[in-house]
Amino acid sequence: MNTVAQKNCPYCHYPWEKIPIENLEDDDEAFYFEQYETNGPHKLMKTIKVLRNDDVAPWPIAVNHRPKHCEMCGRPLNEDEEYERK
Repeated sequence: MNTVAQKNCPYCHYPWEKIPIENLEDDDEAFYFEQYETNGPHKLMKTIKVLRNDDVAPWPIAVNHRPKHCEMCGRPLNEDEEYERK
């Protein structure tokens, strides 16, 4: 049973918020973040992306295609869950 906070988690429910992470390199001109997103119906994945000062859009550098839990709220991520915020 999910808690109210888990049902409204802004990180694992659409629209997904960015999870900032520390720079993976010594690069002050880059912003690294993780973000949940779907890859087809009921297929949630987590992508690490980077956005540099001269980039138009962020680009992915790593993907976890089947995350088991939201790292921010602890909610299990399975195919039966909806990804819209309540």
